[in-house]
Amino acid sequence: MEALEGELHTNFERLSASEVSLEQLQSLHYFGQDDVRVVELEEYLKMCRSHNLGKPVAIEVRHIFSDIARARLVRVVSTHRQEMEASNDGGTGLVEGAYGGLGIVSIVAEPGRFTASFAEFGSPRWAHWAKRMREAEVPVLLKCCHAISLGFLAPDA
Repeated sequence: MEALEGELHTNFERLSASEVSLEQLQSLHYFGQDDVRVVELEEYLKMCRSHNLGKPVAIEVRHIFSDIARARLVRVVSTHRQEMEASNDGGTGLVEGAYGGLGIVSIVAEPGRFTASFAEFGSPRWAHWAKRMREAEVPVLLKCCHAISLGFLAPDA
């Protein structure tokens, strides 16, 4: 990590994902082991299939900045779903009751992040991506998160 910090001239913890390449991330030795590395989503899903993963995969969308990346995400998720369904058990080997509603694989996002990544709901661009996801049978689950202040639980002094 020190070599990467020197190369990038900044503290690694202050970097955003857009400032680091995949190759740079893959050059790091996580937990001091050469075989623990960052992988792309497509490689991760291939490993899930090869190890007969018995739970659904939820892919959280945070930021997608290009149509190429959006199209790739839809293709990778659709391919994983199709290959799992084509496997010996037809994708029915999922752990019973695991994350109900996700199916084999789903895209999950907070509504604001999903809208920022794909388009405003109801816009022509949104209609385009919604149609592509429906045609590829890629399920999307939007989740809502709320910040809760627990300060009121502090005991009186």
